[in-house]
Amino acid sequence: MGLDARIVADLDYIFKIAFNNGILGVTDERSAEIRSIFQRLADDGQLELSNDGLPKNSNLCTASEGFELLAADAEAIPIIATLVEDLKQQHIWIWTKGAIEAHIGIEKNFTAQRQFVESLAAGNALDGIPDLGAVHAAMNFVFAET
Repeated sequence: MGLDARIVADLDYIFKIAFNNGILGVTDERSAEIRSIFQRLADDGQLELSNDGLPKNSNLCTASEGFELLAADAEAIPIIATLVEDLKQQHIWIWTKGAIEAHIGIEKNFTAQRQFVESLAAGNALDGIPDLGAVHAAMNFVFAET
């Protein structure tokens, strides 16, 4: 049909989908580097890991919050940036702070998401969004002509 498809995904997409399904190389050394950072965060008591070496829901934090911890880690930031750029070339946008909620300043749950959308639909300004630049960049990415 000639449609240009684009994907907008949370940070976990890189490690759960892109590496495992050949979008990024299965043997890409960045995967091991990130898993090492996750192990350090787990060893520091900030999160718990599942058998695949990725964050899981626990009493310490949710899996999503674990990816937010990764996104804020100084060692991880430049690695994530290269992964994000590689995926942009394949029409995949990744939220670099872990998930869209971290960029728009809401909790990651249905109620907060619904309230946010209703607020936008009511014409409320976008001024309260803490990372409005990333939201604009994502929309420009999604609606870019190829």
